[in-house]
Amino acid sequence: MKIRKPLLGALASFFIGIVGLLAAPSAHAADGCKFLLCIAGPWKGIAECRPTVYEVFRDLARGRPFPTCAMSGGGNAASNLWASEPTCPIMYRQYDNESGSYSGCRYPGQISVRINGQPWSTVYWDFGGDTSTQWTDAALSSLNQPGAAPVDQTFQNDVGSWNAYRVSQCTSQGGTVVYNGYGAFESCNNPWWGGGGN
Repeated sequence: MKIRKPLLGALASFFIGIVGLLAAPSAHAADGCKFLLCIAGPWKGIAECRPTVYEVFRDLARGRPFPTCAMSGGGNAASNLWASEPTCPIMYRQYDNESGSYSGCRYPGQISVRINGQPWSTVYWDFGGDTSTQWTDAALSSLNQPGAAPVDQTFQNDVGSWNAYRVSQCTSQGGTVVYNGYGAFESCNNPWWGGGGN
């Protein structure tokens, strides 16, 4: 795995210091430093990262603690949050067909990554290991380098699919689209709107 200085800016020296961990097998629990290095990058395209990330998913699903890394430095960390209706992106919310009440999130786990104290990415994951990553502009700028593994575009593709029909239906009825913080269609400002948000 190549480590490039622009890859994670503030963590460049940290990455170089722990790059040897990528080849080291895990004894019992997932290595928190290796996990942080992997989850902050395009881990799906890096063979050395996939086992560690999937191991953390399995551990979290079994109620084990989130791994930590003492060498990461201030402002460089990741944490897991279990999804609720407000924290689940609208296109991943699931509702009961009969009652219409919220019944869960397509991705119940959400790993937020911060680099140099700033949001970097959120990895939405499920118990089967499927994921969708929402990247910040800073992350995409650093990770989209020549020769680097491609970043996961699932989140952006899902937002586009969610928006496609709803936006055109709203605007065709003379409405104004309201987007949420994810850039996904939230509602239509039009008294005649009948499409709803779901």
